[in-house]
Amino acid sequence: MRKYSILDCTLRDGGYINNWNFGLKPALSIVQSLCNAGVEFVEVGFLSKESGFTDVNSSVYNNLSDLKIFDNVSLGNSQLVGMIAYGKFPEENIPPADQSSVKIIRVIFKKNQADQALAYCKKIIDKGYKVFVNPTHTYDYSDQELLTLISKVNEISPFGFSVVDTLGILQEKQLLHMFSVIDFNLKPEIVLGFHSHNNLQLSFSNSVALINSKSDRRIVIDSSLSGMGRGAGNLCTELILKHLNDNEGFSYNLIPVYEVIDNYIKPIFEKKSWGYSLPYFLAASNVCHPNYALYLSNLGTVSFSMIDRLMKAIPFEKTRNYDETFISELYFNEQSGNVIDETNSLEKIKELLKGRKLLLVGPGPSILLEKDKILNFIKEHNPVVVSVNFEPNMLHSDYVFVSNEKRYGQLAFADGEHLIVTSNLTDPGKISQHSLVHGIKSPKFVFNYSSHLNPVSKKDNAAIMLIDILVAAGINDIFMAGFDGYDQNQNNFFTVDLNIVTYDSDILKNFSYGSRNQEWDDNIRYYREHGISITYVTSTLYSKV
Repeated sequence: MRKYSILDCTLRDGGYINNWNFGLKPALSIVQSLCNAGVEFVEVGFLSKESGFTDVNSSVYNNLSDLKIFDNVSLGNSQLVGMIAYGKFPEENIPPADQSSVKIIRVIFKKNQADQALAYCKKIIDKGYKVFVNPTHTYDYSDQELLTLISKVNEISPFGFSVVDTLGILQEKQLLHMFSVIDFNLKPEIVLGFHSHNNLQLSFSNSVALINSKSDRRIVIDSSLSGMGRGAGNLCTELILKHLNDNEGFSYNLIPVYEVIDNYIKPIFEKKSWGYSLPYFLAASNVCHPNYALYLSNLGTVSFSMIDRLMKAIPFEKTRNYDETFISELYFNEQSGNVIDETNSLEKIKELLKGRKLLLVGPGPSILLEKDKILNFIKEHNPVVVSVNFEPNMLHSDYVFVSNEKRYGQLAFADGEHLIVTSNLTDPGKISQHSLVHGIKSPKFVFNYSSHLNPVSKKDNAAIMLIDILVAAGINDIFMAGFDGYDQNQNNFFTVDLNIVTYDSDILKNFSYGSRNQEWDDNIRYYREHGISITYVTSTLYSKV
């Protein structure tokens, strides 16, 4: 028996990318190619009784009999594996191993489920299966808790026990310490597995560190084709196979791996990518679920210094399981924390605009395409011009209004006399370092962030917030240029650096431009119904009614 083995989990962990919809032919090709390559263990997917996964094209299976689709695969020396998330597949639905196409089952479970999950694993072992015990967030166990868990694992004598780096946070020193504790106390015949996520880009180096350890225990390392997996992905199967060939005398056949990646994995990647990104790095650095950082970054209003600060404010009990309601409330509470008396600012802006028309300028492409129309309006009416969240370089603006930290950090001027901001941007300890580098100082007008959230959607769209401020100051006639609305088929900003940036291709692909436009219209309609005149000077996709 080889000391090192690879377990490819593409059809299971990779399924988070495509909702496990690989298709029957691709799934069979992936399994056969991995077997042809000589990969020792090939995980074919999840076993789950949850509804919604009854299609033959899915790698989530409601019954073990569904796995008969792999009966014609030429396994060679490879073995097929299925995974169960504890609580998702009743033990009574698992037939004896001699009646199943899969003889190895991995069981993942949370820390508070350990005792029940181990009892469940024992029942599966008694049915003749080789069982891997996979405690998620293994790093959350103290040494003493880990010893207690190992003692209980030894009692049921499973085939394997895995260290699971759920959040991709393990450094080599931590991993090797955990490995030494387990290795010294786990029964010698029990295989030790390692499942990593690549948020810190340490999956490969950590795996090599385990390979270079001096233990005589058999080690099984998880990987996936091209690292396919949620977020930053996993260890790349092709990389670890080549390493073992080059350094440990193995003879995996990499050609089938290359071909199956090109034929089936690359097309998936082109639709929805995975891999390193700053949000996943920040999440791992703060030992938090990656979706927290993804949510904050995709708001488009927050600098990464603020994301880091918010991640650090998440209490431990919330870090492991994503709670969108919680992170949304944390964001708005953070933004609303600095409350000021805006009475003086309201009076000053009211006096400033007395007897003058007002033109708000947004960053839509029309400010270039219809520049002459805007300049003619300015020449004819001599309005006070306020740009929103950006500095236009093609026309003069008297003031710049900024309501979010990310746009604040993109401004290049230092003249606070021409700056209107919301109160969330006035704490030097919280605004982004990029803003401080540019030397932005003492805004002339400051208004409370929480007082001017959009009246209908209760969100922080900058232009709507500015309209609300103007209405509070008694202004009831507003002209707007460069507020073009969102178009699915083109850039929605006059310059690419203002475009919506996301760190998950599905976010932008599923970005509902129609709902964004509707949300804007609903808020504008609210003001019009309250007697405010809002007129578009340039072309727009927004409703003019």
